Amino acid sequence: MGYLIPTDMVENGYYDSDYMLKFPDKDLYICAEDEKSCFGRYINDGLSKYNSNCIFESYTGIYSAGIKAKKKIKKGDELYLTYGSDYWKTNSKYDKLKIADKQFIDDMNDNDEN
Repeated sequence: MGYLIPTDMVENGYYDSDYMLKFPDKDLYICAEDEKSCFGRYINDGLSKYNSNCIFESYTGIYSAGIKAKKKIKKGDELYLTYGSDYWKTNSKYDKLKIADKQFIDDMNDNDEN
């Protein structure tokens, strides 16, 4: 299990990690920074909802989240999910992307603003 971090600690800059998931229905993040905390931390962003074969799922009534397949996954296939546009908004992450991936993120950010 990851660490539970209050949203205000993250938003005020007291805590930062590449392995955090915001609970959509709670004022908390879960951080999977510890490599032994959960296997979901190893799933990469497919950089497109079309490449993603998994989704994050937050559970009601408990402080936990899981990863659910959104289509059939064959043995040996890599797992992908969408981190969301907020993840890619920092320059250090965005600058490392390929041009086509930057365009996808820019389009996703434009859709978030509309």
